[in-house]
Amino acid sequence: MACAQGKKAPEASEAGKALYEDKCAHCHGIEGAGDGSAAENLLPRPRDFTRGLYKIRSTEGSQLPTDQDLFDIISNGMPGSSMPAWSEILTEDERWQLVAHIKTFHDGFEGASPRLIDVSGKVPYSEESVTKGKVFYTNLGCVDCHGVIGRGDGTSAPDLTDEWGFRTWPANLWHPWNYRGGSTTEAIFRRFIGGIAGSPMPSFISSFRLGLTDEESARMTELEFKMDGDGLSEAEEGEYAELEEKLFMFEDIMLKVEEGEELAPDEQTKLNTALKPIFEKSWHLANYVKSLGPMSNHNRRSETKCCALNIAPMRYRA
Repeated sequence: MACAQGKKAPEASEAGKALYEDKCAHCHGIEGAGDGSAAENLLPRPRDFTRGLYKIRSTEGSQLPTDQDLFDIISNGMPGSSMPAWSEILTEDERWQLVAHIKTFHDGFEGASPRLIDVSGKVPYSEESVTKGKVFYTNLGCVDCHGVIGRGDGTSAPDLTDEWGFRTWPANLWHPWNYRGGSTTEAIFRRFIGGIAGSPMPSFISSFRLGLTDEESARMTELEFKMDGDGLSEAEEGEYAELEEKLFMFEDIMLKVEEGEELAPDEQTKLNTALKPIFEKSWHLANYVKSLGPMSNHNRRSETKCCALNIAPMRYRA
């Protein structure tokens, strides 16, 4: 790791301040509020560092990114945006100095120990996994924004805005070279689990009733429909209360995760157990998204057929 990572503020931050004002302030603003002189002409708008909302992170919930996350974004840029890759322009030390300065714009970085998203349970890519992921893609509502086949043309796409009220667009999943934060299966999985803060892209954990099995979740939905209709029997009211109690318990645990608090061992065990099926579904979904890339076997076969018929492959159409 670069020596600047080891330099503590104010030394590294002061060195980064001069670099920031020369290279970054035109877009991100002198005070880091995303209001530089060029900002209003850029889509998407430059990041407002003062809010502490970072889109690309390897951390759980809405926690702040790690130093490595910030360094990687500075180094690799944000494909499909006006944020360039600085790895060929600035030295490694200079990029770490920028990390130190950018962190001064938000007080939350002081003493922060963010929890990393666990990627150890990766599900290998297979046709079976892709098929499962395709089902989740539809059932979880991904089609609403990203479209039926992932081209970013879902019915909700024209109306999406970010946290600041600016127009934003869902990713075209057939263009992995434009995936911000990387197009590896692990990177895609992290976007699903952590969401993209400040954007309409949620964490998939929020799409599930954490702590309930699929059967319990379906039963709770059934009881809620009945509650709105004929009402519940005494036994059903008790059943619903038990399911609700499970949800409330995990809401408290997830609040601790969001705030970066350390969990008690029993809480961590309960959370790991509850997250396991959600993580597995997210790995299948990540594999499905990978299958949409231009170099996937599915799309290579599609292109071969198109060439034989002398028509343009779908991914090149407008």
